[in-house]
Amino acid sequence: MKPINVLVVDDEFAEKKSFQVNFQEELNLSNSNVIYTGSREEAEAKLKESPQHYDLIIVDIILRVKEGDPSQEGFKFLENHLKPNSPEKFVVISAHITQENFPQKRYIIKNKNFLGFYPKKHDQLENLKKVIATTFPDLEVTPLGFNYSQLDSETAQLVRSRTLEIKSRGKKLVQETIMIGKLLFEVKKSLKYGLFREWVKQELDIPLPTCSKFMKIASQFGDVDFSELNIVSSALDILAPSNVPQEARNELIKRAQAGETIDIAAAKEIKQKYVPPKKQPTLLSKSSSELVTTAKPKPTTPDVPFESKTQTPEKRSSLSKGQIIAIRKSSEQKKSAQDLTVEKGSMWQLGEHFLFCGDSLSPQFQRKLPKIFPLLLAFPSRYSDYWPAAIAERAQSVISHYTGSKIKDLELFGDFIQNSLELHTKPRQPIVVVNFPDPILLIIFHDLKCHSFIAEPDPQLCQQTIHLWSNMGGKVVKKDV
Repeated sequence: MKPINVLVVDDEFAEKKSFQVNFQEELNLSNSNVIYTGSREEAEAKLKESPQHYDLIIVDIILRVKEGDPSQEGFKFLENHLKPNSPEKFVVISAHITQENFPQKRYIIKNKNFLGFYPKKHDQLENLKKVIATTFPDLEVTPLGFNYSQLDSETAQLVRSRTLEIKSRGKKLVQETIMIGKLLFEVKKSLKYGLFREWVKQELDIPLPTCSKFMKIASQFGDVDFSELNIVSSALDILAPSNVPQEARNELIKRAQAGETIDIAAAKEIKQKYVPPKKQPTLLSKSSSELVTTAKPKPTTPDVPFESKTQTPEKRSSLSKGQIIAIRKSSEQKKSAQDLTVEKGSMWQLGEHFLFCGDSLSPQFQRKLPKIFPLLLAFPSRYSDYWPAAIAERAQSVISHYTGSKIKDLELFGDFIQNSLELHTKPRQPIVVVNFPDPILLIIFHDLKCHSFIAEPDPQLCQQTIHLWSNMGGKVVKKDV
């Protein structure tokens, strides 16, 4: 077993240490000698100064450059170094190009030293990890647990000591969460309306939704001593909402006092026992998994109103998370009610929602957005440095969340999105979404009476979203861009 020498030519990875750690762990290269360079010139200089060859060279096809076309920099590097007799193996990656759009240049794809092109997505990097393991069968991989051998003795001793200390404080985490919640309540009560949010933003390194979660937990569990109980804080978050009866919280404490470890699964089980399912909504028939596709949506105007004209507060949510997931799964099993082809650059109106199949910074999408809006939801790629700054400047609140290649728990994710919308928006207000992790979001937006402007570059995911809306009985209109 031995490490390999790797040269990474990627401006994003070269600038961000956290990206480097994640990238190496993702590819089982934590024990290998990995050198990062941010430009073609820097990479070529490394190759000249290194007397021994690299085993593997990973190249981002798009590299920043002061002058010239960034999209050609990676190809220029490959032209200079990817030769039939090259001792190195080559891999091409990109956060901006898909497998379908990768240029099929003959000198690349016909070269035996070219291991393939992989977008910077979790599932694709999993494939790359397998290719690397096959190409370098003697590669030394990181064992289970942290590899302390990569540290000097003094650092290893420090990290081990802090590890034990952190674990010993784990039981106190819930108690600290409640104390923070109480302190936040105290400050909020002392400030005039509107100043609490400003204070949190300016003074605390804690997102406002997290502050709200702390206060909610403190209000429901503030009198309980958790110092000797094995309960994860996320379990308290599940049972803290006001619609959960006190009996559910009492059972949680009783079971924990009896020695049971209360995790998220246990908390969900308790909640389901005490919280009855909500009344079936009009979108569903008597069978909760069967959609009524003949239902017609309410008439909408071409332009989305930003505020509700009624003075009576609206009840926002009519669907339980289980019903939302039932709609999602039922739609996957049905044929689309409308046979539509979704192409990049196309704009679609889905009732009161707009879906643009393309980049969020595209002028076509930018022109559609309101000047100011309450909330931007951004779901960035894990390894991409991409950030919609021009859109974020127009948002009153911004939430950025990485979901990975697949949402692990749709119900928890739905709770997160619903809480975010209820905290930052009012009914009939617009929100902007950059990258769309799952069509289920559209159901949540519609159920909470939010008008969404969505930019998603993947035509397949856009097709699935339109398919879902169509099968809900929603009207689909292709718009001019």
